[in-house]
Amino acid sequence: MSHTGPVTLIGFQPGGQSLLTGAIRLDAKRGKIEGGEARLWQITTSQPLGPPVAHRGPLKGAAFSADGQIVVTGGFVIKGQQQDEWRGEARIWDTATGQSIGPVLEHPEVVASVAISPNGRMVATGSRDSYVRMWLTGNGQLLAQSARQERFSRFNYGTVSGLAFSPNGELLLAANLTTTSCASLFEVPQGLLLPLPLRHQAGVTAAVFSPDDRSILTGSYDSTARLWHAATGLPQGEPLNLPGPVFVVAFNTDSRTFLTSCDKDSKGTVQVWDGAGNRPRGKPMEHAADVFIAAFSPDGQTLLTGSSDTHVRLWDAATGQFLRQWANPSGVVGAAFAPNGQTILTGCSDGKARLWSASTGQLLQSWRHSAAINGVAFCPTGRLIGTGGHGREVQLWEFDSEKPFGPPFVHAAEARCLAFSPNGRTLLTGCMDKTARLWDVATGKSIGPPFAHHGGVLDVAFSHDGRMMVTASQDGMAQRWELTQLAPGDVQSIRLWIEAITGLHMDKGITSQ
Repeated sequence: MSHTGPVTLIGFQPGGQSLLTGAIRLDAKRGKIEGGEARLWQITTSQPLGPPVAHRGPLKGAAFSADGQIVVTGGFVIKGQQQDEWRGEARIWDTATGQSIGPVLEHPEVVASVAISPNGRMVATGSRDSYVRMWLTGNGQLLAQSARQERFSRFNYGTVSGLAFSPNGELLLAANLTTTSCASLFEVPQGLLLPLPLRHQAGVTAAVFSPDDRSILTGSYDSTARLWHAATGLPQGEPLNLPGPVFVVAFNTDSRTFLTSCDKDSKGTVQVWDGAGNRPRGKPMEHAADVFIAAFSPDGQTLLTGSSDTHVRLWDAATGQFLRQWANPSGVVGAAFAPNGQTILTGCSDGKARLWSASTGQLLQSWRHSAAINGVAFCPTGRLIGTGGHGREVQLWEFDSEKPFGPPFVHAAEARCLAFSPNGRTLLTGCMDKTARLWDVATGKSIGPPFAHHGGVLDVAFSHDGRMMVTASQDGMAQRWELTQLAPGDVQSIRLWIEAITGLHMDKGITSQ
């Protein structure tokens, strides 16, 4: 195991099967530092595992996630003709591919120490500027940094030389180099104690909770669908490989069977699967064009598909047998069963949402959105529907009167998807500005800051108990978010709600960035 320059760090990957080394890259002719690199090695063969991960300067620290799948490396960048200008950087990368996860974590001074929380959600960095910073693993978002003379104290003239999380992830220990040689113990904000994102090799197009809230199903442009444990984020078995990009996933009422919709040669195919072993159930259901929407009826017996070929089709969910169809004036990009299963709402590229009888296919009423529609949703109460589209707006409508229910919820970019909470009081929307947002249905006001991704948000969903939500993004990740139920007059619940929404601990010492 060799590098072209001096080795500055070394460490074992969890499990002891491989070794991480970091080294300086030298310009042999000029005798100056060109940068740094980190590399994984197979211990039994001494052979490298993939290409080196380049840094712009020497490495000072490294840390693995508990499962060994992610590593963070930190160091510094040397600038100037005399190489006397130093800045810090840290990089998060995938040990299997060697690919970076998120952007470079920039620091004003040398990064001397790094650590990853036990659940893998956060990276902590310690710098020569005496600050401890916390970052979101999935997209490199700066979550919090130390504040002067508070619980996250700034060390006096000291480099943060060591960091370590407690086994439960609730505490962070930091050591610093000062004349007093002190160490400080920090409490990690509760809102940051969430697990790793659910990761695909390409954009995640769809994500949904099982009715029992034990599993999450995701679909991706990487032509796979995956089952995950909702509580831990760990995968359930191997990915389901499909012949083309996956646009839709959905669970049936039994939480065991699910459907996928994928595209091949511009034709859409929907298949029902048995989650135990990923075995197909019934015949594949086909359209002449992409299928952008598929859903089970509330009783689980019927399956709805909608396609850009303008047709809505109903199928027997158990056998895949075709039942009936009807045409829309334009391509169908969104559809949903009413809570009672008697009607079907469709959203089309012509900007209209239409309500149909599920038994006869008769058109019952329609609503005109401000632009081409991307998604539609029924409120669980049955009194409202929602439409979202290209015009950066999500609009709620009164089901009976066809009138708008309040002003539109305006977004910074195209509103791609929407979902109502189980109690119908909150709306979750996903936007191409790389964020998801919560809204109060009654007032139309946004709740808390947005939930950030590193790419456009393509799908959103609530868990059936309303305590979690999931967002799927072009950045290749689906992220779970915990939402504490708000009890009127309960101060503790209100505090936890704010922490869950903002990601901050309601105490002094943390500053949002």
